[in-house]
Amino acid sequence: MACTTCGPAPETVIWDGITLSFGKRHLTDSLRPPTTTHDESQVRNMIKYRPQQQLLPDRALRKALRDALNGPSVAGLKASAKEEGLMNQPVESPPPSLPESPSTNPFLTREAGLIDKHLKSLPSVSKSLRAKCPALGDLFDKYLGEDAYAQSTCPKVWKNFFLQIAAEESVLQLVNFASWLDVTKFLATPTKQNTSHLLSVPAFFKVFESKDVDFMKVVDVLGWVERVTRELLAAMIVEEPLKLAREGSIPPVVDDWRKTGCFYSMAVIRHRPRYPHLEKLSLKKEEERRQELAGKRGDRCGKYYSQYGERRLTGGIMVARCTHSICYGFHCIPSSEGRDDVFSAMVTRWPVAPKRVFFGNTYFAIDHFHSTGHTKCSPAAFLSEYSNVDPSLTSINSSAAECGNGALRRIRKSVSYMGQERAIIYTKVFLSVWNRLKLRRMEADRLKNTFLP
Repeated sequence: MACTTCGPAPETVIWDGITLSFGKRHLTDSLRPPTTTHDESQVRNMIKYRPQQQLLPDRALRKALRDALNGPSVAGLKASAKEEGLMNQPVESPPPSLPESPSTNPFLTREAGLIDKHLKSLPSVSKSLRAKCPALGDLFDKYLGEDAYAQSTCPKVWKNFFLQIAAEESVLQLVNFASWLDVTKFLATPTKQNTSHLLSVPAFFKVFESKDVDFMKVVDVLGWVERVTRELLAAMIVEEPLKLAREGSIPPVVDDWRKTGCFYSMAVIRHRPRYPHLEKLSLKKEEERRQELAGKRGDRCGKYYSQYGERRLTGGIMVARCTHSICYGFHCIPSSEGRDDVFSAMVTRWPVAPKRVFFGNTYFAIDHFHSTGHTKCSPAAFLSEYSNVDPSLTSINSSAAECGNGALRRIRKSVSYMGQERAIIYTKVFLSVWNRLKLRRMEADRLKNTFLP
C-alpha cells in the first residue's frame, strides 16, 4: 500500500470516492472512518465558518461581471442589419437601441434589445469595481467597456482573468498561503524580470506576459488582491498548529481494519480535531439533507439519493492514490462522501499536508477528467490552469484515481451483496493485488530503461 517512487507520504495525492457499497442493514457500530473523533481530540473553539471569502463580496457584482464577459454578439446584429438593408457599411459601435425602420426581423429586434441592456449595465459594473480598486475599473473599461465590446477585442487571457476575479469560491483558491508569500516577494520588486514569482497564480502571470499590458495597473490590482488575501488569512489562522497524538492514546493495529473499514499505509499520528462551531453547521445541513430526501427531489442534485438512498447502500469508499495509481489506503463511508473524509484522512496520517490537494500551502485542483462537470468553478480550481504556466505539472497523471476506480467497478456488484466485514476484506485484497501488479509493471519499466543503450 505504498509507491516505491513517491515514498511513504506522496506530495501529490489524488482522492476520489467510489460507490463500492454494501447494504446498510449490514452496517455495524465497529466502522470507524477517519472522521471519528477521540476522547483526546484537540478542540478548536476559535475556528468558525467565514462567509463572504470571495474576492468580490457582493454577489450581484460578481454576477454582473460574469455577465459582462458573455455579452450578446455584435457581429450577429451587424449581419442581420445588413441583410435588412439597415446598414450600407459596417458600424464602429453597436446601436444603443433598435434603429427606426420598418424591419420585422425578430432576431434583429431581440439582439438589439439585448445589446442595449448590456451596454447600459457596463457603467455600473465599472463604477463598482473602481470603488474596490481604481486600477481594476480602468482595466475593465479597457477590455470589457463599450469600445472594447463594440470591437469584440477582449483577449482570452483577460476574459480568464476577470472570470477569476468574479469567482464564487474563496480568494484562497486563487492565492493560497504559499502563493501569497510569492506575491509579496514580487510586490517588493514588481519588475518584468520577477514575474516568475507568480507562476503559482496563473491568472496574473498570464496577463503580465500578455501583449501591450499596462504593467503598473496590473501591479495595483495584484496589490489589492494581496491585501484581501492577507486580511482573510489573518482572520482564519487563529489556532496553534495541531499537535501529535499522545503515543499511548493511539490503539495498536492488530488487523482491526477488518472491522473498522479503515486501512492506510500510514499510521495514525494525530486524532481528528473537533470543531464545535463547524459541527453545529454540519448538523444543520445534515438535517436539511434528511428532510430533502424525505420529500420530493424537485430540481435539487439527486446524486446521493439515486446512488445510495434508493438502493439503501452505504456511502462507498474514499480512496487515496499517488500519480502512479498506487493505492495508499481507503476507508468505508457510512453515508454520503464529503470533504471531511479527505481532510480527516490526511490530518490524522500525513506528517505534513501534501503539496497538491488543499489547505494553506497546498494547491487544491480538479483533475482533467472531472473538470468538465464543474461548470460553476473558476479556472483557478482546475489543474489545467496551473499546468499551462508550469510545465512540471504536465507530467502529473491526474486521472490515476479514475483508472483505479474503473478497476474497482468490477467488484461493485459483488460487494453490494456482502456483509460489512467480508466487503472490507474483499476490497482490501483487490486493492493489494492491484498495487502489486502496478508495482511489478513499474519495476519492469525501470529495469528496461536501465539496460537500454
